[in-house]
Amino acid sequence: MNKNKIDILLNKYLKGTISREEAEDLQELSNLCKNNELKEAFRKQWDKYQLSPEMNFPEIRDISNKIHKSIHATRKKYIINIWTRIAVSILLIVTTGLSVFLMIDDKQMQTLGEREIITQVDKGQRANITLPDGTTVQLNSESTLSYRQDFGIQNREVKFNGEGFFQVTKNPDKKFIVNTQYMDVEVLGTSFNFFAYESKDIVEVTLVEGKVFLYTNTSPRQTTILEPNNKAIYNKNTGRLNVEQTNTTFETAWRATELAFRTEPLTVVLAKIERKYGVIINIENEQLFSEFYTGVFEKEDLTEVMKVLHAHFQFTYKIKGDTISIK
Repeated sequence: MNKNKIDILLNKYLKGTISREEAEDLQELSNLCKNNELKEAFRKQWDKYQLSPEMNFPEIRDISNKIHKSIHATRKKYIINIWTRIAVSILLIVTTGLSVFLMIDDKQMQTLGEREIITQVDKGQRANITLPDGTTVQLNSESTLSYRQDFGIQNREVKFNGEGFFQVTKNPDKKFIVNTQYMDVEVLGTSFNFFAYESKDIVEVTLVEGKVFLYTNTSPRQTTILEPNNKAIYNKNTGRLNVEQTNTTFETAWRATELAFRTEPLTVVLAKIERKYGVIINIENEQLFSEFYTGVFEKEDLTEVMKVLHAHFQFTYKIKGDTISIK
């Protein structure tokens, strides 16, 4: 045993300046060293503290006497002298204290790990984030992504609401899991678009490359494996999960600041315009609910987009602040 090291560590512990790593070293050294070596180390510490007026000798004496009685009851022929009793008393204090020290430190680490890191995107905004494992996520307007601070240590799980494009770093030992209210997605390394707004009736997962396994969180549970250029669509109202082919252009157009629609209901078109430009659109003409639209808006501002839709559907509209009324 390194006598100097245990002396230094004991002194630090009693002063309250010991670090976690040093506390672990002291605990290990205490378990490995011989009784006479411990006795000598504790004697040195006792010599330092016995002259201190802050030393509560009666308390140490009581602890020592209890230990002595316990030892004497099981080994009657064993005689323990005062220095050994003092050493055992200090050892009890040190080892108990170290256990508490390490336990509190572990508890603090666990608490820190359980804290969530949350990214929220405001209406009309977007955000790009990089997770600790290198995975990148591009979040669309009004989306939320959260994960625990210890992400990647034991698992790779995130909670998600909204729309996002995930480019997942490959790790065969740890699956990447996206949790939503109605559907979860498991991947090892891939790229996919996830549309999962809690306020919408449809959840969509569009796979660009790789492979994903997804399953619904409602009864009856449904599962499927997606291949590239496939899209899984879950209808919250009917509880049905369907898979169809797609070229992914329209599902991921929002990433390039484009609005792309392929025979989309006008209500869906207007909902995407709301998210992109951060506005509220009220439709007062119910006949428009049954209309569909196909087209792409690349860099047009809101006024130009509304002019195009006005010409196509022949409706009238009024823009006031961040609210658009369609008649």
